[in-house]
This record gives sequence, C-alpha cells and structure tokens, in this order.
Amino acid sequence: MAWRWIFRNSPRSSLYVEKASSEGWLAPLIRDRKTNFDKYLSFSRSFVPCPFAKVGSGMESYLATLPSKTRQDFRRSLKRLDRERPEASVEMLRSDEIDREQIEELSSYHVLHFRKQGESPFQDARIRRLLVAVACDPEVGLQLSVLHGGPGEILAMDCGFVRGRQYFGYMKAFDLAQRNLAPGKCLLLRRIDSWVERDGVEVVDFLSGNESYKYGYSQGNQYEISSHWMMPPSFRNQVRFVFLVKREFLRKKRNSLRDWMSRAE
Repeated sequence: MAWRWIFRNSPRSSLYVEKASSEGWLAPLIRDRKTNFDKYLSFSRSFVPCPFAKVGSGMESYLATLPSKTRQDFRRSLKRLDRERPEASVEMLRSDEIDREQIEELSSYHVLHFRKQGESPFQDARIRRLLVAVACDPEVGLQLSVLHGGPGEILAMDCGFVRGRQYFGYMKAFDLAQRNLAPGKCLLLRRIDSWVERDGVEVVDFLSGNESYKYGYSQGNQYEISSHWMMPPSFRNQVRFVFLVKREFLRKKRNSLRDWMSRAE
C-alpha cells in the first residue's frame, strides 16, 4: 500500500485523510489498526452522517418500503398538491438542457428562500460560474429540478448530480409561504420514477446533514464520513494526540448542549 511505502521510507511522516466514506475502501482499512497501523497513534473524527434512500423500481416501490404512517403522510401530501394546485408540474433539466439563465434564476430563488444560518452558497458567483461550466458535461450529471405551482410560480427547487446509479442532492429550497403543500417533499417524490427510468438511479443520497426530513426519507439508512490522522509515536505527536482527543471531547459536549438547548426552546 502507498502509505506503507511512505512510512517505511519516511518513518517520521504522518498521514492525514481529510474525509473518507465508510462506503469506500479507505476508511475501514484505516480503522483496522491491528493490520495496518498498530505502531502508530491513530485519531479519527466523525462528521454528521449521510442519509440515503433506496428507491427500488420507482415511487410505488419506494413507498412500499416505508412504515405505514410515513407512507400515508407522503401520499396525503401528493393528493393535497393535486387537489389544491391541479396545474402544478415538475420540470427536470439535465446537462445540456441547462443554460446560464436557468442557473441564475434558481440561484436567486435559493438565496431568497435560504433559511439556515449564514447565507446561501449561491451568493458566491464562483459557485454559479462553476455550475454553468459543468452543466454541458454529461459526465458531471448536473440536474436542476423545479416544482411549478403554475405559470411563473416556483414552489420548490433542487440542484444535484447523478453519478453512476446515485442521485446526490446538493442544494434545495422551497417557498415557506407554501409549506402547507409540502413542496419539497412533493418535488422529491414526483421525480423518483423519472430518475429510475431515464437515469437508472437506485439510491438518493442526501449528503451530510442532520436535518430531520432526511431521516424521514432514509428510514435509518446512512453512511459515515470521517477524518483520520496517523502519527508516529514521538513525544511531540503524543502531545498532539492528547490535544486532538480533548478537543474532540469538548466539541461533542458543546454540540450536545446546543442540541439540548434547541430542543428545550
């Protein structure tokens, strides 16, 4: 292995892996310390898990895998949209169907309806230029999706990528004033059949994030993202290792306190 060659030829070297997925081969190999890093100090930090949903052969197949309460809730949302907005429609744009104007329009929508702390990533012109640059490359698999409530009205939008048999949801937003229609939920559900039939998608990956809606879709399916640091057991590295462990402990305590306070509110 490459790192064994590095450690053998440069025994004072440290190996730092910024992010590794438990779905890949690297993270499990690093965690198997007895086989690979038994002589090294090894520190790992876990990030927020990445929930995902297996969509099967289409929307009905996916809904059949959900608990009855969740399945009924999803069906009610779709029926409510059909009843209250019969003219509602989903538009899915793929690769060369996407142009600069559409990216700018949906970026502005995301900025307007962004509700997390900070500001929308789409406020950075570099992000918008990057999407414009890669849109025409089918290998990138960029998709822009919109739930229209009627002519000139956008209820929800989603930007993501199809890679292999997975759809990776990147950024999404919906009109909070129309939340009774559950537009984000309807936009996702109404794309499943098209994903399966046209793109061969089997898994919808919601990427890292602790938003509750992601776990409603995934029903416990998730994978881990972690960083890893392997260090020779020198005195300096032992001090560094203790510092990293203490800092991680305090970070977890701080996050737990913040979560408790948010629930108390």
